[in-house]
Amino acid sequence: MVGIEFVCGSDVVLVVVDVLVVVVLVGMIQVVLIVVVVE
Repeated sequence: MVGIEFVCGSDVVLVVVDVLVVVVLVGMIQVVLIVVVVE
């Protein structure tokens, strides 16, 4: 998902970054849904 392969070339770093990106996206979607429902 995220092209940060130059960071130590570590698979662990890539996995952590991908997980964080997914968590952030899900959180944003939840916030948008809550706002839509409330309004």
